[in-house]
Amino acid sequence: MKIISQYISELKTPEEIVNSPSEDADRQAIIRIKKRTQPSYPRDPEILSLINIPNDLKYTIDQNNLFLIYDSGEKDLNRFFIFGNLEYLSLIENAHVFADGKFDISAKLFSQVYSLHVYLSNQSFAIVYEILPLKTEKIFCEFLVIKSKLEVDPSSISCEFEVAFINTVKKVFTTNLEGAYNMKERDYRKFIKFIIVLCYIPPDDVLEIFYLIKAKLNLKDKIHIKINELYSYFAENYVGKIETIKTGHGRGVKYSTIHTNPRYLIELWSI
Repeated sequence: MKIISQYISELKTPEEIVNSPSEDADRQAIIRIKKRTQPSYPRDPEILSLINIPNDLKYTIDQNNLFLIYDSGEKDLNRFFIFGNLEYLSLIENAHVFADGKFDISAKLFSQVYSLHVYLSNQSFAIVYEILPLKTEKIFCEFLVIKSKLEVDPSSISCEFEVAFINTVKKVFTTNLEGAYNMKERDYRKFIKFIIVLCYIPPDDVLEIFYLIKAKLNLKDKIHIKINELYSYFAENYVGKIETIKTGHGRGVKYSTIHTNPRYLIELWSI
């Protein structure tokens, strides 16, 4: 995309612009070239048991080290995979470990990519990756089988609010969770309870009280950012959004606030 944007910016005359291919055509051409230069990988399977990782993807780029550390097996209904370099696992020992989950990069059939990072020389390095179909304590316990490869536990572990992972760490490691994250568990529960309480408030007061609570979130805090995502979803579907509309120009500019109706009206779920 960067190459295409750079190319488009260099077009000067109307003739050059008219005769240049569309973005879609350029993108398709790039995809065709990539397909010609890449190995012929199998199609994406429809079920977990049919996943067959090619041998060249089971090893690091230099083919000297195994990259696929663990496969829970084709008979596992919740099959998952752990990737990493066994040589680097020792970096987790006595280190400060950051655990992070990503949803937007997960492959088909999987819901999340979970990774463990270590902080070395003022930089964060990803050491282990797990591709998850679900987020359960059972799966996280199996993920942390890497503990058997360690002689010493990490000195500390920090993670975003993920109940299943937090509970698993407490069971598997002697390591304490980083306080800044662990203490947020109560904070998270409190804001969730606020949503539940809304159904007992008179419908005419729900909108005002909901946005008073939402305004208390600290959007510089990672946990509060996640809570805000939930609140935004709840606003869109159950409370309604408050939007500011700009009209007019120059000195005649006016701003007005409107309330958009949610998908489900407050009267439907209010007790």
